[in-house]
Amino acid sequence: MEKFVPYFYFPTTTLFVDDDSDFLKLIAYKAPAGSMVLSETLSEKALKTIQESHGEYNAITENFHKEINSNEVGQEATFSFRRVTSNRKRHDLISVVIVDYSMPGFSGIDICKSINDLPMKKVLLTGEADHKFGVKSLNDGIIDRFVVKDNEEITSSLFKYILELKKCYFVEASKKISKKLYSWQNSLVIKNLFENFILKFNIVEYYLLNTSGSYVGYAKNGSTFFFIIQSESEIRELVDIAVDNEADESILQGLENRSTVLFFPEESDVHEPVSEWGRFVYPCNQIKAEDETYYYTFVEN
Repeated sequence: MEKFVPYFYFPTTTLFVDDDSDFLKLIAYKAPAGSMVLSETLSEKALKTIQESHGEYNAITENFHKEINSNEVGQEATFSFRRVTSNRKRHDLISVVIVDYSMPGFSGIDICKSINDLPMKKVLLTGEADHKFGVKSLNDGIIDRFVVKDNEEITSSLFKYILELKKCYFVEASKKISKKLYSWQNSLVIKNLFENFILKFNIVEYYLLNTSGSYVGYAKNGSTFFFIIQSESEIRELVDIAVDNEADESILQGLENRSTVLFFPEESDVHEPVSEWGRFVYPCNQIKAEDETYYYTFVEN
């Protein structure tokens, strides 16, 4: 099971490439609410659309990679992942391509081969007679999944794979950042906790905030939530900061007995007057993961 939680995730578009207009109409009708689906019936036009989307992908991810890789390992930092929310084109990004094997002229496998160096995930639609080509393409690393087109469960199978592959798309984009950013990064226990946070608040978009591994999440209804987590060593550092700044006794006591966390959502918040720090204190729970103790809470903004 993949333990890695992507540093950022947002709704993206799925491109269907098929010359069967009736099938494309079926997909549009069966797509889950809120799905962003684009369709093309011509191979050449589909390839142009994919290349344009990849340019947008580079524009969105490049700054994050530069920013994070410029920080020293272990250095406390907050990140600007959520600045991407100002980019209205982010949802137009194509993360998954579903292509029919039997496209005229430029076949489905040809299309997949031509975009094999691009980050989007690829699913090949085959007929029963073409099944062997799907198996070979999967084994050769040309596609990520294949689905036999002539089956009653095709739409449910496709949208299940699409959800899985969208997550893989953002995992791989995040892994291009070579360094480990926070201590629980490979913890299955904390990953499960984070996924509970996603499900509980119906989070559809999220971004890493800092080197503690805290995230901001945006729910389907537009509400903002924070997944706040801090390690034992980070809490000790916060106690020292609270003492050095002569913070209120109640803040210090909560940190010392590990009943609260002190969380500054923005880097500038730490410069707020100490008298205002009470706004950044939240009751927390304790969780053990591997050999480390963590303190966490879910907060609605």
